[in-house]
Amino acid sequence: MACYQNALKLALRNDIHSMAFPCISTGKFGFPKPQTAQIAVTTVKDFLTAQQADMQVTFCCFCKDDVDIYHAVLNRYGDADQA
Repeated sequence: MACYQNALKLALRNDIHSMAFPCISTGKFGFPKPQTAQIAVTTVKDFLTAQQADMQVTFCCFCKDDVDIYHAVLNRYGDADQA
């Protein structure tokens, strides 16, 4: 969670309006992909809302399973049209 927040803070401080995140720690470290997606989406949405920041964030997916997982999480937030 802190990696997303810290990256977003740096982006805001440096007047960056778009960024991308990969599926962090799901490869070699084996962190569960559904949990990763939930943490990533929730953290980013909460941060941007709290900061009232206008930023485009892309979640980079490397396989169809990852895309499906992120779509499912984004659907729960009503952001499927942005996926």
